[in-house]
Amino acid sequence: MAGDAFVRPLPFRPITPEGVQLKRPRFRANVPTWKRTLLDQGNADPCWWIEHVLGDQLWARQKEIAQAVRDHPRVAVPAAFGVGKTFLAARVALWFTYNHRPAKVITTAPTHRQVKDLLWSELRTGHQHARLPLGGEPIALQLQLEADQFAVGFSTRDYNLDYFTGYHSPNQLVIFDQASGLAKTFWDASEGLMTGGNAKWLAIGNTAIPDSEFANICMPARKSRYGEWHVIPITAHESPNVIAGSDVIPGIIHHGWVAEKIKQWGERDPFFQIFVEAKFVESEQMVVIPQRMQDIAWSTVGDESNEIEIGLDVARRGTDSTVWIVRSGSRGIMCQRVSGQDTMTIVGQTVELVRTLEKRYKKKTVAMIKVDDIGVGGGVTDRLAELDLPVLPVNNAEAAAEPERFANVRAEMAFALREDMHAGLCGLKDMEFETQQDCDNTEVDVRVQKYKILSSGRIILWDKDQIRKELDRSPDYWDALVMAFEYPQGGAPAISVITTTVDGKVSSRVATDEEKAGDMDAGPDAEETLEEAVGSHDALDAFIQGDDDE
Repeated sequence: MAGDAFVRPLPFRPITPEGVQLKRPRFRANVPTWKRTLLDQGNADPCWWIEHVLGDQLWARQKEIAQAVRDHPRVAVPAAFGVGKTFLAARVALWFTYNHRPAKVITTAPTHRQVKDLLWSELRTGHQHARLPLGGEPIALQLQLEADQFAVGFSTRDYNLDYFTGYHSPNQLVIFDQASGLAKTFWDASEGLMTGGNAKWLAIGNTAIPDSEFANICMPARKSRYGEWHVIPITAHESPNVIAGSDVIPGIIHHGWVAEKIKQWGERDPFFQIFVEAKFVESEQMVVIPQRMQDIAWSTVGDESNEIEIGLDVARRGTDSTVWIVRSGSRGIMCQRVSGQDTMTIVGQTVELVRTLEKRYKKKTVAMIKVDDIGVGGGVTDRLAELDLPVLPVNNAEAAAEPERFANVRAEMAFALREDMHAGLCGLKDMEFETQQDCDNTEVDVRVQKYKILSSGRIILWDKDQIRKELDRSPDYWDALVMAFEYPQGGAPAISVITTTVDGKVSSRVATDEEKAGDMDAGPDAEETLEEAVGSHDALDAFIQGDDDE
């Protein structure tokens, strides 16, 4: 605290919550009366201290959490997106550090970024803008007042468990931010810290990971091995901005956010249940393409453009299938499948498919062939490129264009297809299949795709081996479908879309070629067809096999 020059204390109104005794730790014996009064009231009421000393505004649920930390040894807060949970945790950390002596506050999260840029960013902001000079200064991830009075932050990946378990104090607060992502070993280690007479543990986070210790604590039907917890769930519906219908508190979700998510996701979607209603959703329910979006795709024909694109998933194992899916604009045109063919045969069949498409659709050109380039697909990609065909290798393991949202390209492309299906921009109604089994397999592949949310908040799809166990085969039709309609890493847009609003209703359609910016002079005559470029069928076969003279 500041020196005696600070002679105007805040107005004091004695507040002694029921069941709370005012304590006078040893370091208060020789301080001025007004400071002692401030310390006593701050120790008794964290909400008063946060609002009057830090100068921050709290809403009802934030006050409930702060008081619960004072009154209960273990508090868990499964919360919706953007309700101020990390903001509150940082203020509680400051309150505990400055109103107890000795005092040790240990904060952690799954990643260094989450600790540094989220929780400790909020802690530094709260300290810097306090109405009273607090003393001390947050440097990096540490705020130290005395040798036995400090707060520290680190990610669970920064240090080993011996370092983590080395903190002990009569007054100790452990804060888990993004608690769903913390491994069991750190829950065990923190249990060992709960030995002091005034040991507290605050765990906050979203509900994205159902198979976590945080979920075991927060879900009534489950049991936790970490004692009894006072659980305070917070839904987005409870936000004061949503209730008021206007943005009365800055920094949390705006008043129309929930309505936007109802329209975007629907109330039954796992995203809505997790990020709005703060519910844990079992893994089996987290499907990439919800049924209502599947229904839109299978009941939509789609609009064609002057370009054709092909998604090609090359078989990796003997029982797998090589699948081509063809689309033009937002319309799925056809699906073809073969099994048990070598890569050069696949190249030949791909070239023959291109020839067939250009003969059938004389005013269209094959603009892109997107091939899963990992493994045997790489050989197909290389040979198609040698044939001067428009080929794009797709590496699903590469970093996404939005790395903070998606774990890799595979997840990013899958959710791009999800959005297209939702918008009616993926029409599968009249797509041609060679057999009914191919159609059924495509439907099933779309239906079984699932995802999970990592502790970092990024989306990742279930591993292919997990899907294989469920299907008893590889999801080849799904992979080809995604590549047909989408581009990796947010590349060239798969579809140019014109969105219009008539009488308040929003509708989308595929842009004509004349409406595409920069494509006014493009047309089917601008490029040679494959047949024109290569020549006779026999010459083409020789070129595919690498027997050409050039």
